[in-house]
Amino acid sequence: MSEQTPQTLETRIITRALQDPSFKEQLLSGPVAAKAAIEKEIEQKLPQDLQIKILEETDKVSYVVLPKTSSSEELSEKELETVAGGFFRLPCTFGSITFKF
Repeated sequence: MSEQTPQTLETRIITRALQDPSFKEQLLSGPVAAKAAIEKEIEQKLPQDLQIKILEETDKVSYVVLPKTSSSEELSEKELETVAGGFFRLPCTFGSITFKF
């Protein structure tokens, strides 16, 4: 079995939710039920202090999830050049989106 990354686990959970209405319902039932459903799916306990929030997009509502950062995190030279050039590349789970300012 290949190593699981946060992205592959997220893809696995989303795929299962799209294929299994009961699983999707569990995910949307609240943080405790969502965490339990995910733990069962991945056959592994998640850290006790980890909170899980499941949101479902609609035709009129979209979500942008900001990654965690540390206060010491700085942009690389390449990232600075990209931003200075008027483009911003937003990495996403299923690809990326480019915005021009």
